[in-house]
Amino acid sequence: GSAPYTGAHSASIRAAGTIIAGNYMAVSDMRTKQILSVSDSKKDLLLLSKIQVTDYTYIDKVINGGAVHKKVIAQQVEEVLPEAVNRSAGFIPDIYLLASKVELKNGRLRISLSKPHGLKLRDKVKWIDAKGTEQQSIAENIISDTEFEISYDGSTDKAFVYGKEVKDFRTVDYEAISMLNVSATQELYKMIIELQA
Repeated sequence: GSAPYTGAHSASIRAAGTIIAGNYMAVSDMRTKQILSVSDSKKDLLLLSKIQVTDYTYIDKVINGGAVHKKVIAQQVEEVLPEAVNRSAGFIPDIYLLASKVELKNGRLRISLSKPHGLKLRDKVKWIDAKGTEQQSIAENIISDTEFEISYDGSTDKAFVYGKEVKDFRTVDYEAISMLNVSATQELYKMIIELQA
């Protein structure tokens, strides 16, 4: 089974691509909250200064395109602001390779790759068959570091292997970082007023 989504909230909607909307509203009514305190803007400024903004491209350019993005990396944010990072099950493109050979025999598909797959027995693998249909299969036999077998009742002469499922796939709560930025900006404003005085 999949690992549950762990973090501040449970996931209600999961999308593979971009979500476009004219507006977004977050529940924020005071009557729904137990307010603990006003955030310490001095500490928030220090925290914000430790978050690294990174330039990157995605490995999976088919789904995500090849554009350069300027955003944060979840593992780095987790070191500074762990409450802004959530974990759940998800597939990573750690193989991302067209199989050099596929052999179908007795309901098992043997997939041969030109580089090591890094899979362990019973790992769940995402792959795409010759028809372009996404499949999720269990690695039932590890033949070598470049070959493995899965159960498959279809017919295919090709396999594009995306990668394995991990239980700690990270997502970032950009709202949490935005609010940290608001608090840090307020601290900078206080500092400017003090300097002007």
